[in-house]
Amino acid sequence: MFKLDAAEYMMSICGDDGLRELSSPGKSGSIFYLSHDDRFVIKTLKRSELKALLKMLPSYYRHVGKHENTLITKFFGLHRITLKGGRKN
Repeated sequence: MFKLDAAEYMMSICGDDGLRELSSPGKSGSIFYLSHDDRFVIKTLKRSELKALLKMLPSYYRHVGKHENTLITKFFGLHRITLKGGRKN
């Protein structure tokens, strides 16, 4: 949809250089990370934010499909990770 190669995306966020945590948390208390090549920002979500995002994704998908050059934020993935020790993010 956004002319992004899946392998490129994965290398950017999961490559050997890892992610950099941005110095200050967001207003919501979320933590932001930046890919090593500065192409992607990753934000941790609270459960309420996740539910709101999932609810709006079908309309968002239709919108960006119709308006290829939209200036709204482009979502490339929604991922859930579990850290060693079982803590989920």
